[in-house]
Amino acid sequence: MIEVRILESKPVAEVKLAGVVTQDNIKNMEDRILPALEQTNKLGFVIDVRDWDDITEDAIREDLRFEMKMLRRLVDIGNVAIISDKQWVAAVTKMLSPWFPGSALQAFTGEQKDEARAFAAEMES
Repeated sequence: MIEVRILESKPVAEVKLAGVVTQDNIKNMEDRILPALEQTNKLGFVIDVRDWDDITEDAIREDLRFEMKMLRRLVDIGNVAIISDKQWVAAVTKMLSPWFPGSALQAFTGEQKDEARAFAAEMES
């Protein structure tokens, strides 16, 4: 399951993954995020993966298709905060950060959710 909440006052998209993520979940996420990107200069993200258990093969394919489509929109992505209590998620987040020009990726624990939201809302002019 993926829940997407767009905080228009920030602008930030909060994305929560839980249980098993399916292809339909990825399509629904895309349907929420793309219009939000069209309405703002930059969109920050808070991605909470603490309750995420697994992902189906079809969902992986769908997500890769979506990610490839998003490559041309990288300049529209603000800071990305990943919330997880797993060390490997923090390590991967740190390794991927250089791949996002004009934004930053940073990992936060569940106890740091407010800090994660503030980080995602930081926008450079």
